[in-house]
Amino acid sequence: MDTLLTSLQQLDASVFLFFNGLHADWLDHPVKTLTNRWIWVPLYIVVAALVVRLRGLREGLLIVLCACAAVGLADYICASVIRPFCGRLRPSNLDNPLSAFTYVVDNYRAGRHGFPSCHAANTTALATFLSLCLRRRAIAVFMFMWAGMLCYTRVYLGVHYPGDLIVGALIGASLAYVVYMTLYRWLYNNNTPNRTNLITDDVVWVKK
Repeated sequence: MDTLLTSLQQLDASVFLFFNGLHADWLDHPVKTLTNRWIWVPLYIVVAALVVRLRGLREGLLIVLCACAAVGLADYICASVIRPFCGRLRPSNLDNPLSAFTYVVDNYRAGRHGFPSCHAANTTALATFLSLCLRRRAIAVFMFMWAGMLCYTRVYLGVHYPGDLIVGALIGASLAYVVYMTLYRWLYNNNTPNRTNLITDDVVWVKK
């Protein structure tokens, strides 16, 4: 088991060094800007408005509320539960020997521990939850491409291993599914008048 874990960590480091090494000076500032969570506030507002437009005020606000719950749960579990327990240093952390070979931008090294990635968990949780609720392919493709782009910025900046991102994304997607199947369905069935109860098998994806 220890041998397998060591092999996985070595593979993770090798893949990280490959993608982190694919950098260009002109990309540094744009990538660092894109990875900032606050830069995406206008997008969140637009998405919330779109949800309300597609589903109406009552159901739209319910979706927004549950999406916030899914993202908040993902962020808390990754940052406050798993990270302190695992204690895996970021590749950019100066206490990590790999930092000597890591490309960092403007000395941005983020926090001490990086497993799993909160960026990956939060963005994937949002993309998964909205995809489950809205069932529109165009929205799902856009949201997951957006989440994937933000995940890549974390490797580019040297603050996450690919493994951090993969595990974070899996956690985010799983928690979004749990919130959808429990909290959202319960609130929907009890607070949305003149609607039939949610039945998973009857949901159809819309090609828009």
